[in-house]
Amino acid sequence: MPIDIHPMQVRQWNVAYERQMWKDWLVSATYLGNQTTHLWNGYELNPGVYIPGPVDDRRTSMRAGC
Repeated sequence: MPIDIHPMQVRQWNVAYERQMWKDWLVSATYLGNQTTHLWNGYELNPGVYIPGPVDDRRTSMRAGC
């Protein structure tokens, strides 16, 4: 593990502005944002293993019977 590792940081924010212009009019604007820094590289603990070909004998016997 590196000595100078930085902790992961996630920031989220939102800003909304609403204003009633006339009796029947409402103007609204919204901004949503997020920022992520110092992402650590990870690895899959239990990766799927894909092998070409049939998984078991049932599939090959089913194809042969059709």
